[in-house]
Amino acid sequence: MIKDLQQYHQVNRIQHQIYQRADCVAFRQWTPAGESQLSWQQVGTHINHICQRAAVYERRGSGARGNFRQ
Repeated sequence: MIKDLQQYHQVNRIQHQIYQRADCVAFRQWTPAGESQLSWQQVGTHINHICQRAAVYERRGSGARGNFRQ
């Protein structure tokens, strides 16, 4: 039970990091004038890359903290 609970929290931390990182990426790509510097396809590709990295960390069994560069 505890192992399952730890895994549950680990997955939630990883998901939080993904969403937080995706939000930061999306925010940084908008100019003050409100025009996007990247296409939606480029943003989607970048977010997919973040998700793939998170999956690798999850398979390794390491926590999300410290593995994502801000």
